[in-house]
Amino acid sequence: MRMLFDADLSVERLIPALSIESGTRITPEDTFVIFDEVQEVPRAMTSLKMFNEAAPEYDVLATGSALGIAMHPGFSFPVGKVSRLKLYPMSFVEFLYACKLLR
Repeated sequence: MRMLFDADLSVERLIPALSIESGTRITPEDTFVIFDEVQEVPRAMTSLKMFNEAAPEYDVLATGSALGIAMHPGFSFPVGKVSRLKLYPMSFVEFLYACKLLR
């Protein structure tokens, strides 16, 4: 996946590539895109700005267990484009309930 983010970060390129990699058709209506351990691929974090500006219809979540301490030099946090939320251990179902995505 690292190589995917080495090139152009346009959503028009990323969505089809992520669909191929995941084997899942990604549509804004019914797909929740999760970038897990995003600190390992800093340009994936940078791509959040592209999603916010060019394709806000996609729901994208970036997680990282060491996100606050492992950002790489030379890569900036997309300020104003990302909302930070500190979570404590919970199951994915608990997360969905907390976000009111599951009732």
